[in-house]
Amino acid sequence: MRLTPSRKRYWKTFQPADLRGAMDACVAYALEAHNLSVDRIAERMGLGTKWTLYKLIGELRMTAAQVRSFEHACGANFVSRYIAASAGLLAIEIPAGRKQGGDEIQSVQANLHAAVGALMDFHAHRIDAAEALERISAGLSDLAWHRENVARSTQPQLDFSPEGSPE
Repeated sequence: MRLTPSRKRYWKTFQPADLRGAMDACVAYALEAHNLSVDRIAERMGLGTKWTLYKLIGELRMTAAQVRSFEHACGANFVSRYIAASAGLLAIEIPAGRKQGGDEIQSVQANLHAAVGALMDFHAHRIDAAEALERISAGLSDLAWHRENVARSTQPQLDFSPEGSPE
């Protein structure tokens, strides 16, 4: 398992292609984003040593409870997202219910543009399927998140009124 990522990833859109890649990505994210070593991840999971964690990852034998503990310790949910995607499901984070500004909407537009570009590049044989799937999944996830945010906008606990305006 390589602990140092070869390049900085934009983790928000990363979609692992296989289970081992998802587990490796969790470890790489923990190192890059939180400066956590495998020792620290194992400690946070309540495992005896890092070797136990290496064995669980190496043999792809984590239980469902260990997967949640592992993802919580790493601060990333790549394994859960891979499992959902391998079942043909699209997993999205539950919206926080906050009003979106121009930057967030522009980010969705950029991801959708990248998804369509990836689709065109794939069919022109300029990129491989894994890269195309990663970009398409990112665009779909962003759009689904905003769809759910709009659907939840009528719920009382979400305040979509402009700042400081009287109710």
